[in-house]
Amino acid sequence: EVCVIHGGLPKFAVSLRDISKLRRGPVPFPSQCDQDLLFQALLWSDPKEKPGKSDRGLGWHFSEANTRTFLERNGLRRMVRSHECFDAGFSTTHCDLVTTVFSASNYNENNNASVVIIDSHCRVHQGEVWNEEYVKAEWLEEMAKQGDLEKLDLGDATDFLDFEVDIARLPGEKIGIELSMDHPLLEIPVFLAINDGCISNFNKRNPSKRIEVGDAILEANTCFGYDKILERLTSDSQLRLKLRR
Repeated sequence: EVCVIHGGLPKFAVSLRDISKLRRGPVPFPSQCDQDLLFQALLWSDPKEKPGKSDRGLGWHFSEANTRTFLERNGLRRMVRSHECFDAGFSTTHCDLVTTVFSASNYNENNNASVVIIDSHCRVHQGEVWNEEYVKAEWLEEMAKQGDLEKLDLGDATDFLDFEVDIARLPGEKIGIELSMDHPLLEIPVFLAINDGCISNFNKRNPSKRIEVGDAILEANTCFGYDKILERLTSDSQLRLKLRR
């Protein structure tokens, strides 16, 4: 009677059977059908007061009406999910029908971590709360000894498309993008929106190499990490971006 998922729901009604029929694998992007949108929603959607397009670039802001339709259609009473960092590591919404639990403390610098307990009556309660460093100093020291801080291993690209683009920015031209900074450990920014600017102009001139929402920036002018990538994006007139889709 309790559905446990990572993110949330799409904008349309779905059943547990719809979810069970999804093919497991990499996130489909860009979406080609409702099954792709459902896949994205399960990973990226968030509960909100009003439904609408997600500001994450993928997923959906699903409302209480979306939640009630999903639960009633599938004979469920509650939804438990994560995906959002809260200071207490725990939050409820949609009249307590949706519980969010986050079990990584200090992911957002100062949040606690928690777990949920589901009792025999399918009531969801907050369990233990704790707080420890997200990245421990001894881990960084060990990585520094091994040289891992200078060379970040992102694994192979078997399930991804890695490519590079060269972009020239004219004097005074905006870069025109919005980025997600949603992973403080790997520090890989992801395109949330592409507005008017040098990136959109590049796309118009190079349709076969166009940059899309959801693409990740692995390096900018051989630099990686949030701070260095942003510095290159805001200051350099010639950009070589290493991207992953």
